Amino acid sequence: MVEKYEHHAVYNSICYLGGHEQVKQGWQVLPTPPHASEGPNYHFICRAHAYAIDPAVAKNMLAHVIRYGITGPLDILLRADIFPIHQMGIYAYNEWDGDKLNTTIKGRPLEGRSTERNDDLSI
Repeated sequence: MVEKYEHHAVYNSICYLGGHEQVKQGWQVLPTPPHASEGPNYHFICRAHAYAIDPAVAKNMLAHVIRYGITGPLDILLRADIFPIHQMGIYAYNEWDGDKLNTTIKGRPLEGRSTERNDDLSI
């Protein structure tokens, strides 16, 4: 966290709190934050490392998981076509250590890679 997040400005929406590209590479901070994709029509939150939700979107996210199950990593589950995603500034961001991937999941299921756990944060 680099700034206090005290007000959730958009009802029923996921607030993206920031990413290292915006801080370290000068990417613009816009109301629609960066999305990742698994193909042209499957956009989702760009890494689920720093986001905030309100009770309404929490209910909808839980209902989605109850109905469809956990079908992939969290960031891929936070699809932009199902859950509104906005950004109001930079409140937090992930650290990127050169070629070291700081994640607890290796691979993405839709790319044909396994999703084995990576608890020790190894490459």
